[in-house]
Amino acid sequence: MIYIMDSPSEAARIRGKTSRLLIRHHLDWIGLRRGESFVDFGCASGEVVREAAALVGFGEVLGVDASADMIDCARAEARRQGLESIAYHQAEVGGVGSSGLPGDRYDHAWARFFLEYHPQPLAAVAEMARVVRPGGRVNLIDIDGNCLWHFPLPPPLSAELDEIAADLRTLGFDPGVGRRLRQYAEAVGLARVREAVEPYHYIVGAPDPLAAAAWRLKVETLRDNYVTRLFPHKASKASVFDELLSFILDEGTMTWSLLHLVQGVKPEGWSA
Repeated sequence: MIYIMDSPSEAARIRGKTSRLLIRHHLDWIGLRRGESFVDFGCASGEVVREAAALVGFGEVLGVDASADMIDCARAEARRQGLESIAYHQAEVGGVGSSGLPGDRYDHAWARFFLEYHPQPLAAVAEMARVVRPGGRVNLIDIDGNCLWHFPLPPPLSAELDEIAADLRTLGFDPGVGRRLRQYAEAVGLARVREAVEPYHYIVGAPDPLAAAAWRLKVETLRDNYVTRLFPHKASKASVFDELLSFILDEGTMTWSLLHLVQGVKPEGWSA
């Protein structure tokens, strides 16, 4: 799995853009309760597992990530906040059994902003289903329209962005994964699937200073990775990212995306 946002500053970027209130809202939406167990697939710098640990109290909370550096960062921040009960596990999550976690164990499996980067999202969802107990819940939260929906986008810039998005799709990045989450949940055999859709990015006119800083770091990180590590033969595309950033920061433009929240229940007798 190639993470297109990989950077020494990625943990700080994630931490800076993450809203604790939004995480709490999503944890409320999935119905996380005190004493329940919770595993976060793609925990990154640990913002979600720390909020989950505060909610569940004595319940088991586990963060799973492929990056040892991210896990170290998450563990250090949890210790700083006195949350010693959170466990972490390094694993590259692919198909069934890939995480190395026991099956039929957790009340909740969670993936937020993870499947959009995963080259085999359906396989990852199947692994999430394996590790929850019968009656446990698999929770999928991700973006539709990530970095793609802008107005009024000049046609030349739109064509350039389409080409860049097509390149990134070859690495597993899916900017429209949100609309497919329900399909994935149903395909792996989850029951009682429910879905909600919320606005996520919603910028009309120039963004406020915090949002502008977050977008600047996001676009510049992706630019630097695209032209150096991912597609070095397309170094000339760096100017496209700069043009996109100028567009987003302009007071006469609009940028938006949607967030899809999907939850399914593991039925008795489930098998991969």
